[in-house]
Amino acid sequence: MDCDYYHSNAYHVNGSLKITIIFLSAPDPPSNLSVQVRSGKTATISWSPPSQGNFTSFKIKILGLSDGYETNRTITVEDGALSYPLKELAPGSTYQVQAYTIYDGKESVAYTSRNFTTMKRAPFNVRARHKDLLDIKILR
Repeated sequence: MDCDYYHSNAYHVNGSLKITIIFLSAPDPPSNLSVQVRSGKTATISWSPPSQGNFTSFKIKILGLSDGYETNRTITVEDGALSYPLKELAPGSTYQVQAYTIYDGKESVAYTSRNFTTMKRAPFNVRARHKDLLDIKILR
């Protein structure tokens, strides 16, 4: 069923009373959810609108799978945006992104999800020494 307003009219048997019932069906979830990991601390998520029905915004849930869900957050994306940059992620951590569609205040029952892992932090203050030849120190 497309996400939209539906009207239903009911009449009293003698036709003297009319009742109109209006309800909004839940929208379909977004499609084509993808995550591009940029670094150990950043990623960009993107999606497409639902293939059927209308939308006014999207809700994105970020679940921290590596830290016992301590870093969970919920973001509402307005103005027809179809991507969102994630910042302040933990290097080498695994997350789940859940994307919901919102239409006129009603949230999709189903969601689209993807898991991703950020890049591990590059080592720094590394020292390598060959016993006879040279001493290499990498600082970052």
